[in-house]
Amino acid sequence: VRDVNLSNTRSLDTWRMMGAAKNMEELEAASASMGNPWTNTVAVDREGTAFYGDYSTTPNVTAAQINSCVRGLIAPALTQAGYVTLDGSDPDCEWGNDEDSQQEGTLGASQLPSMTTSDYALNSNDSYWLSNEDSPLTGYSPIVGEEQGEQTLRSRLAHIQIRDRLSGEDGLGEGGFNNQNMRDIMYGNRNYAAELITDSVIEVCSGDVDWSDYSTTPHRVIEACGILAGWDRKSNVDSIGPHLFLEMWKTLTSGDSFWAVPFDPNQPVVTPNTLDIENPNVVEHVKNSLASAVERILEAGLEINQPWGELQYVTRGDQDIPIHGSTGFGFSVIQSNLIPEEGYSDIFTGNSYIQVVSFDDTHCPDAQVALTYSQSSNPASPHYADSTELYSEKQWIDVPYCSRDILSSKVGSVIRIRKGE
Repeated sequence: VRDVNLSNTRSLDTWRMMGAAKNMEELEAASASMGNPWTNTVAVDREGTAFYGDYSTTPNVTAAQINSCVRGLIAPALTQAGYVTLDGSDPDCEWGNDEDSQQEGTLGASQLPSMTTSDYALNSNDSYWLSNEDSPLTGYSPIVGEEQGEQTLRSRLAHIQIRDRLSGEDGLGEGGFNNQNMRDIMYGNRNYAAELITDSVIEVCSGDVDWSDYSTTPHRVIEACGILAGWDRKSNVDSIGPHLFLEMWKTLTSGDSFWAVPFDPNQPVVTPNTLDIENPNVVEHVKNSLASAVERILEAGLEINQPWGELQYVTRGDQDIPIHGSTGFGFSVIQSNLIPEEGYSDIFTGNSYIQVVSFDDTHCPDAQVALTYSQSSNPASPHYADSTELYSEKQWIDVPYCSRDILSSKVGSVIRIRKGE
C-alpha cells in the first residue's frame, strides 16, 4: 500500500504562496507547486478571468499502466472502487515521473487538468471533466478522474443555474452575475431531482390507484400526493414536502433505472431525465416508494405535512435552529439522518464555509461570507450559534478585506508574531 501524500511536505508552502499571489499567473504557479493534497482549485480575478485546476498530489500512473497492470481477481474490483491496485512485482507498473514532477512518483502540473477562461469554471464534487459545459477537459490519466461519466444532480444544477443566469432566464434580472444574485442563487435551495420527476409522480398519484394495496394507511398516502402537488420543489425552512420526497427518493433509487431518457455523454447536463411512467414496472416502483416514504415518516413519530425547518435543524443550547438545504438534490447541500421523534437533526456534512466575492471600482473586494456551524464550539461564547442563526435566516456576514477595514472591525488586541519569537 502506497500513499502519495506521505512524502508531500509542500502543503503549507503551496497555500502560503496562493494566499500571497497578486495575480492569476502567480496563483497558477503556486498551485503548480503541487502541495495541495487532494482538492480542486477555482479562482477568479477582477479582470474576469477564471481558473480551474485539479492540481493535487497524484500518483504518476498512466492509462496504459491501468490497462495492463491491474491483474488478478481482486485488483480489478478494488480499482473499480477507486483504489487503484497495480502489480507491484512488475517494474513496468512502478509510478513514473514527469519533467515538472514536484515529488518522486507524481504527476506534474502539465499532466493534470486545468483551464483558464473568460467564461466560467466550476466544480461541484464531480471530476474535472465538465468544469465548463462547453469546454470539457479530456485526455488525462484515469487515476485523476472519470471522463464522459454521468454527473451528479448537484453538478447538473450548477451548470443549469449558470446557464440561466448568463441568459437572464432565472427571474433574477438582466443576464450576468453580481454579488447579490450569486447570494440569491446560493440560498435558492432548488431541488433538481424534484424538478425532474415530481410532476410525473403526481400523475401516477392521480391515476386509479387503490393505495390499500401498498399501505396500511392509504388515506395518508393520498394526503402525501396532495402535499407533493403543493410543494414548491425547494428545501427552504418553510417548504412542506422535502422530507416526503427525500424518503421516496431513497427507495426509488434503490432499484433499477427509472429514467425514460438515459445518460448521454454528449448531453451530460440534461441527461438522464423524465420519469418513465409509460413503464408499468416503474409505475409500481413509484407507488411502493411513496407508500414506504409515508410509512417511514409516520413510524418515526413525525408528520408528513411538517415544514422542513421543523424537521431539519441543529441544537445550540436550548434552541433548535432550522437549517435549509437538502441531501444531494441541489446546489445547496446539507446531509442529515432521520432520527425518530426528532427529525433530520443529525446533520453530519454539507454547506460549511461559503463565500461570494465580487470586485468593483474600489481597491477592496466585496466579500460576503456564511459560516454555517458558527465560529466557537464553546456554549458560553457569543459566537457559539450566531453564524448558524444568520445562515438559517439566509443572511451573510460582510467581511473586511483591506487593512483599514480589518483594523476598524477588530474585536480584541492585535497579536504580532515575528520570526524568531
